[in-house]
Amino acid sequence: MVLPRYMELSDKYENVVFLKCIGDSSTDASALMKREGVRSVPAFHFWKNGKRVETVNGARIEDVEAAVISHM
Repeated sequence: MVLPRYMELSDKYENVVFLKCIGDSSTDASALMKREGVRSVPAFHFWKNGKRVETVNGARIEDVEAAVISHM
């Protein structure tokens, strides 16, 4: 399961902002996922200075951590 590892990464990298959006929780969340082109769940989008710099699709938590490290 990805969520516990995601939370561990959030605790480990305190200077990085981690957010979670549940796409079917509201119409706003669904609109956000559509706007950002989310095609698979989970999808991890990395933003820096207002621009998306990377996306990791699927439950590849090792790739998520590598992306966090590379964009810090």
